[in-house]
Amino acid sequence: MSTSTHCWILSCFCMFASHTTYSFLLSQSPDLTHVSVGGTVQLRCTFENRVSYCYTAATWQKLNLRTGKLTPARSGSQTDLLQHDDKTCVVILRDVTKNDSGLYYCISHQNSMAFIGSGSRVIVTGKSGVKSHQLFYGSRSL
Repeated sequence: MSTSTHCWILSCFCMFASHTTYSFLLSQSPDLTHVSVGGTVQLRCTFENRVSYCYTAATWQKLNLRTGKLTPARSGSQTDLLQHDDKTCVVILRDVTKNDSGLYYCISHQNSMAFIGSGSRVIVTGKSGVKSHQLFYGSRSL
């Protein structure tokens, strides 16, 4: 399928989900966030009902705007999934790079139905891969 087909399918699903009686089950924030290279981003998924464990209640996917495919958000030690309270799950992206820019979705599966958040646009600005080092010059007395 082409990129436009993938995006169209996701758009239709989101529009359908937003018009069903189940659309109130989760909300996502922030809609848009700007962060500098090396910074930290927190994305929230808030459920209407209590969730026991965030790692089973929510998955975080990033939409690849070139291919239109959803892929898992970064994993490993740089990504944390936390339970903020009994209804809110938070994913934390640390030490972000420009490659982390994109559109992230919170997705929850309940009773053979998938619920998708409204999306969080992350824009990472600044220079990548360049670390500044300070040199200190001193004098030594003899």
